[in-house]
Amino acid sequence: MPTLATILIADPHDVTRANIASILKSHGFQVLQAIDGASAIKVVQEHPVDLAVFEPDMSPMTGFDFARYVVGAEMKLPLVVMMTERTSDVLNYATQLGITHFLSKPIDPRRLEAVVQRLLKQNAAPPPHATFVTEDDVYTPDEVMNKTIELARQNVRSGHGGPFAAIVTDAHGHIMGQGTNLSSSWYDPLALAEVMAIRQATEHLNSPHLEGCSIFCCAEPTTIGQALILSVGIDNVYYGVSHADIDDLRAHHEHSVADELAKPAAKRRVNTIRLGYDAARLLFESSTKPPV
Repeated sequence: MPTLATILIADPHDVTRANIASILKSHGFQVLQAIDGASAIKVVQEHPVDLAVFEPDMSPMTGFDFARYVVGAEMKLPLVVMMTERTSDVLNYATQLGITHFLSKPIDPRRLEAVVQRLLKQNAAPPPHATFVTEDDVYTPDEVMNKTIELARQNVRSGHGGPFAAIVTDAHGHIMGQGTNLSSSWYDPLALAEVMAIRQATEHLNSPHLEGCSIFCCAEPTTIGQALILSVGIDNVYYGVSHADIDDLRAHHEHSVADELAKPAAKRRVNTIRLGYDAARLLFESSTKPPV
């Protein structure tokens, strides 16, 4: 069978690397291996690699250390994160690096092959980070909205979360953060475009407060997004279509759970029940007392 491409597997566990290598080799791929971020960097420095699959939790140099090297060196190398536990923090960090493909452990052979084949077919197109702007770039509201819509269009093509994207700017039009909706591919209700963009902006500014900032969304923010926008102090919200517009567009289609979650709270009925008042009050009273 002819060799199709060279795949790097970076994982600290010998058995995991051996299993993945066996799967890939059965499909004609050449496989190189690394046990941590440092050895993975050494591999890509010394060998032509077409795609890398890595585990973030490696030491002494992590998988994300390796990913940062790849991004900083402007290598056109598709990256896939594999992990046992899916967390929003890992998702958010990976998204900042332009990584949008993930595999759950234990690895499903069919899923692994599908992801590898799809990324290689894309011919290692530059990831989203390649177009991310710096504080020196200033944009008008119309320009930012155009960028937001293009980001959402890319998200539709990736199949990760539909036509939803968001960008946060400061008062002068510098882009502070951006994000896309990945909730449908990760089954994570917090992996929303507004949430991802706000997380990136707060990390960029090293502050949980975004007073003076604006957020641009393809669609009216979700209930979660609206609460977060208020919490961090964003002053202006720009959006394209409203919830009513989306309802109208989807009027002839059956609503999914994701559609229901996107609706404002006023359109859904939720039972609220007060329980454990005495114990909860004692807890808050004790936690608010000044230290002795």
